[in-house]
Amino acid sequence: MHKHALIIGIDQYKDAQINELRCAENDAYDMADLLRRQCGFVQVECLCGNDATFDRTVTALDTLGHGLCPEDLLLLFFSGHGYEDSQHGHMLLLYDTLRRTLATLPNNVLHVQRLEKHLTRNFRGHFLFLLDACRSNLDRAKSAVAPTLGEVAARDISTLSKGASSLDIRVLCACKPGQQSFELAEEKHGAFTLAFTRVARSRLDRGEAVAIAGDFVEEMETELSDLLAAHGFAERQQPWLKGGADKLILVPGSNLRKRPRAKSRQVEQPKLTTEPSATQIASTIHRHEPGKTKDIPLGGSGIRPLELVYIPAGAFIRRAGSEKGDASGREVILTRGFWMGSAPVTQAQWYQVMEFKPSHFKGDPDLPVEWVNWIECQRFMQTLSDMVGPDGQFRLPTEAEWEYACRAGTNTKYYFGDESERAHLTDYAWYASNSGGHTHPVMEKAPNAWGLHDITGNVFEWCLDWYGSYDSETCTDPQGPANGRQRVLRGGSWNKGEAECSSHYRAKADPGEQQPDIGLRVVLPEM
Repeated sequence: MHKHALIIGIDQYKDAQINELRCAENDAYDMADLLRRQCGFVQVECLCGNDATFDRTVTALDTLGHGLCPEDLLLLFFSGHGYEDSQHGHMLLLYDTLRRTLATLPNNVLHVQRLEKHLTRNFRGHFLFLLDACRSNLDRAKSAVAPTLGEVAARDISTLSKGASSLDIRVLCACKPGQQSFELAEEKHGAFTLAFTRVARSRLDRGEAVAIAGDFVEEMETELSDLLAAHGFAERQQPWLKGGADKLILVPGSNLRKRPRAKSRQVEQPKLTTEPSATQIASTIHRHEPGKTKDIPLGGSGIRPLELVYIPAGAFIRRAGSEKGDASGREVILTRGFWMGSAPVTQAQWYQVMEFKPSHFKGDPDLPVEWVNWIECQRFMQTLSDMVGPDGQFRLPTEAEWEYACRAGTNTKYYFGDESERAHLTDYAWYASNSGGHTHPVMEKAPNAWGLHDITGNVFEWCLDWYGSYDSETCTDPQGPANGRQRVLRGGSWNKGEAECSSHYRAKADPGEQQPDIGLRVVLPEM
């Protein structure tokens, strides 16, 4: 059996009259993490936020459905707004659902019963829906719309392609008809999703099978009831399972490899037992000259250690323009030195820490990891920090740290010179003119003056900051806007031009976005 999943989470809808949620997208990322790392899913596609449109959802289901064999499994997870009535059944609201159209014929609603029928008639395989959404018409919890929604029908999904007949389908809902699905703001999860992942991980840790059947649902209901009571909810929310006479086994117990695990997917036992910890690194190497390096072995045969380069405190002139920059600028002061990865995180390094392989490009373990979103990068940093020790507080660079390190003391367009010297870019970066349409192993190009390889080109790199306008005055240790919709990307990539490889070029993407030209680089603040 090959296992595939489509994961959907929507916090904020296109229509501002649909209530904003707080935990749906985090639910989606956590479910994707569970399926990839512990349940053996070979393909997990995430559609979160404004990516979760009706058309993109239909296209993803079509693509995944066509690739199924009779013994394969396709799992659909949804966390967002839902509604149910006696006339039309259970409906899921996607990003581009518009409230004002619901009294006529909405064209952006996913009708659960119609989707079931379509899959069973047109595709082969086993199907499982996990739906963390309300099944009532109240404008509370994850309910989204007024009772007039009951008078409408969902968009026809006949655009999905035809195929063979299905073997099996099951639907596990967060609640029974007429009930609501609640969010737990303190936990940053929906109650149903948190109960599901806790029970699944508990069984996996005990070496037991994860099988979608009555006993699993009963255990989930107990966990869910305890969670709601602990957070002061008086109303009931009961999981509801439909379909399938036999158990649908996600992970067979006899094939499990037990792993230590702590809350929030942190590693209980550090993998580094004989190598220096982050505390030792920080306590023995302070305020060095730029370019001083230190390796952090990650274990595993032939895996490149995580090489850190010391970046001293200092200042640079930051241009105040948009993505293209302009001639003006303000001084940015960084009061503390920090350690930065000498290269983007490689695929082998990512796998050693996270135990799944997300990248689009294959073939060399030293290729930069890509197809990772900002949220997954946060989990990578947390897990890496846990592996190294309590003082190993790895994180993404702030945008200011990234540009300061990239410039390496220069104030020119490129860190090796100005516009007149751009012909030398090919010596330093993989970009559209020389990449051949793909990524390349890290550290094949010359570094900047402080020893950073691939700081431009190869892959864009996530930064910690929300994307927004720069401060107009001199600033010290800036960390970007307090909130926003998109995160900063820096550095250009294998499929971009010369302009995007300049030291000041800015790009942005939604935190849940995954692309084959977006990777990451680590920072370890100086202790």
